Amino acid sequence: MFITMCGRAQKKNKYGEGYGWNSTVFTTVENFWYTRSFTLPHLDPIESYALIKKQILKLNPQAKRKVIDKFIRG
Repeated sequence: MFITMCGRAQKKNKYGEGYGWNSTVFTTVENFWYTRSFTLPHLDPIESYALIKKQILKLNPQAKRKVIDKFIRG
């Protein structure tokens, strides 16, 4: 599961007034897009890998496979 930042929130006292510093709010990637009326297609992992690799090589034709693998798979 991947998470992403989706905003900031501030604590509120019993009167509904904000206090303290803002905190970062996290959510899953799927929920982030779902709340914005988008759905993520279910793609084949092998096909997805190939598409990402193709884009990387388009931007950097000299990228090495080992570096591409580490970038995509972490």
